[in-house]
Amino acid sequence: QVDTNKYELKRKVTDEEFTKIQLFPCEILGNWNYVIKPRR
Repeated sequence: QVDTNKYELKRKVTDEEFTKIQLFPCEILGNWNYVIKPRR
């Protein structure tokens, strides 16, 4: 499914916002590609 929503460009993520996500490197090219999941 394609996401056709419009999003704000060049938005800076605050330190507080960044603590609310989890980044997991992908198995392939994990240095560049990440999976982002919310913290719960």
